[in-house]
Amino acid sequence: TIDYHLANWSSSGYTIPKSIKDWPGNGDIHNGEALKLAPFADLNNNLIYEPHLGEYPLIRGDQAVYIIYNDDLIHGETGGERFKAEIHAMLYSFNNSTIPQINNTVFLSYAIINRSQKTYTDLMVSSFTDFDIGYAYDDYIGCDSVLNFFYGYNGYIDDPDYGDFPPAQGVVFLNHPMKYFMKFNNIGGITHPFTTDPTT
Repeated sequence: TIDYHLANWSSSGYTIPKSIKDWPGNGDIHNGEALKLAPFADLNNNLIYEPHLGEYPLIRGDQAVYIIYNDDLIHGETGGERFKAEIHAMLYSFNNSTIPQINNTVFLSYAIINRSQKTYTDLMVSSFTDFDIGYAYDDYIGCDSVLNFFYGYNGYIDDPDYGDFPPAQGVVFLNHPMKYFMKFNNIGGITHPFTTDPTT
């Protein structure tokens, strides 16, 4: 879509696709949002996203999804304080015919922006993953601290959803070490109270 926009934005009768037009390049500063949000090609360097002038989203990979969220709300589950952290996440993938493994990989890039007036030090970020590989109640999980990843796989050779060839999934940290790992067992209950789903 971006390539098509680049080739046709100045053509007569061209209609900007919704995914290009609605790209959140700018926030509403009157609503407390930052002026510049999602990355875009700022061809005239005025900090304003103007797709009608040929500007376009800057994405990674061949296909991407961009998400912006924050914690400036009541933390109902944890009761924790608001950090006023704004998280920008880009999920992206490649279409690569020469490296088939790349076609089964989704990359995720995070930017964490401090929108508060406080300075935070020694920040640690965790990743919660609920694999649910086919039938959710027969999965196993593990980690490899040397290779910097954790993984989930099916506990049985024959899965009700995948049959005889259930897949496995892994999460690899590419630019930071994985310092800690723990698991939750949503059916742990009384027998394993410290690994059941967290509630307090």
